[in-house]
Amino acid sequence: ALFVGLLFTATVLSTVFAYQAQRARAAAVASEQSERDAKETAESEKEKAVQAQNRAQQNLTAALDAVDKLLKHASAEELTEIPSGQLLRQRVLTDSLAFYEKFKLAADEPPELRFRSALAQRALGLLAGEMRDVVRGGKLLNQSRLSLEKLSQQHPENTEYRDAWAKTLVVQSTFCFSSLNQRTRGIALAEQGIDQYEALQTQKDDDSSLYRARRIHLELVLADQLREVKKWDESLRLATRAMKELNSLVEADESIDQGWLAKGNELLAKLHADHDPERAAQYFEDAIVCSEEAYRQTEKRFHQWMIVNRLILAADFYATHDRERAIEISEQAIQEASELRSKYPNVKRYLDITRKTVEERFDLAAKGDLIELVDEFSKSFPKVSFHYHLARYGKRSTDLDLLTKCIERFPNQAVYYLERANVYRQEAEYELALRDINHHLRLLGGKINAPSYEARASIHVELGNYRDAIDDFTVTLKKKEESHVFKRRGWAYFRLGDYDNAIADLERAFDLQPNELSALIWIPVDEIAECKDAEFRKRLRELADQAVDENESSMRSLVFRSILLSALGDSVAAKKDLEAALAMPEIDGSKKSRAHALNNLAW
Repeated sequence: ALFVGLLFTATVLSTVFAYQAQRARAAAVASEQSERDAKETAESEKEKAVQAQNRAQQNLTAALDAVDKLLKHASAEELTEIPSGQLLRQRVLTDSLAFYEKFKLAADEPPELRFRSALAQRALGLLAGEMRDVVRGGKLLNQSRLSLEKLSQQHPENTEYRDAWAKTLVVQSTFCFSSLNQRTRGIALAEQGIDQYEALQTQKDDDSSLYRARRIHLELVLADQLREVKKWDESLRLATRAMKELNSLVEADESIDQGWLAKGNELLAKLHADHDPERAAQYFEDAIVCSEEAYRQTEKRFHQWMIVNRLILAADFYATHDRERAIEISEQAIQEASELRSKYPNVKRYLDITRKTVEERFDLAAKGDLIELVDEFSKSFPKVSFHYHLARYGKRSTDLDLLTKCIERFPNQAVYYLERANVYRQEAEYELALRDINHHLRLLGGKINAPSYEARASIHVELGNYRDAIDDFTVTLKKKEESHVFKRRGWAYFRLGDYDNAIADLERAFDLQPNELSALIWIPVDEIAECKDAEFRKRLRELADQAVDENESSMRSLVFRSILLSALGDSVAAKKDLEAALAMPEIDGSKKSRAHALNNLAW
């Protein structure tokens, strides 16, 4: 019985232990299965997250591609030929900036995306500069350069990043020279760009000649700026050394852009013009030949434009050394410019340069020969409006006698009446100016020529005919909205006591050119001080605040606001603005604003 009991107990215990073991095994299996399920779920979720991230990056890349394509089209030179092209480019710039503002890439984002973003910022900066929004353009170029510099330092083996950094240094330095009047900063950026191209020469042997050529080109740009700041010896040494190296490079590689040789020869001609005219003449001739070769190689209109520019420089030089050669070159310049003008009639800079070529030729002629010269040239160059250029020449030299003789000889050429009216206005002969401008408009036969109506509006303002001025300014604005016309119409409204329309026009003028701050004080400050209209004063002050916000790094915006605040009677706030302006670091181009600030603070 005891044995049976022990056996039963053992059986029970073994069954219990077996059950527990089975449960433990089942629990272990379940736990293992659970872990596998959790791991699979986690891996699945991770894979989904990666896929989602990849899709997001692909979508972002596609969006970047679309915006890049849009920017490329907006930057196309052909767009400048469309009358509404500038407005279209402005919209592209605004929309593209809004797009890039929506996603600000973090430092841990993939380098490829950060690279794309930096390149887009560079393109936007250049577009902003072309639209004369130089403050915004400068900021965008600076952001692009800093991003590319960081990428290059984080990925030193990637020559694409370093190359883009070097190119952006070139672009930003040139922008500082041409748009921001910041020569000191531009020179520093150019020197940094030269260092980067030297590094690329050693880093990438297969493209070393390309980087060498780019470095030399930048050295020539730097030498030219050193000449501008009157560092003659340093400029000449750098230019001579760079040209010697560039000539040897061109001999070894015919694909090098001849335009760079043209630039170097032009620079050396300028540097030798005063003390060695014979050498300067040879450099000018070489510059013209290289420009013609660059155009022959590429057929790019830029190179043809540069041919005309260098012909004008050479003609100006020869005017005091070899008058016959000067006349020959100036007529060659007219020929080249007329070809450009006929091919691209809507491009303003080609009209401007055609005028310069013609005026250069007029300067070489005796005054009594000008009218006969116009007759002769009108037959030789039928695509150039010499009457227009002679009238402009008469206005520029304020030569009433010449314009009167032109009217006697060509009584049906309306442009002479327009420019004589402008000269009369300059000399405060407003009634005579109004007589001429009215006859000019009658000769146009109802054609709406915006500059003509703007000119008559200006005469009406001087005569106190503000309602007539507003009507003519309005006709002008229907043809094209321009900031300076809104400012002038706004002042006319102000003189009539129509303060709502006056401030609306000043606000619109600022919207069109937010970095051109004269809208704030376009109306004389003594007239603003006397204005009692509370709403006008309030909105004008708000416009000044907006100007400072949108031009935060501009000393000039603070100075302009201080002048306005003083006129509005808030001398405490005006003083704070002047002190803030004076506390800003001095950069090239700020000296005039600093002088204004000091004068107004003393006052």
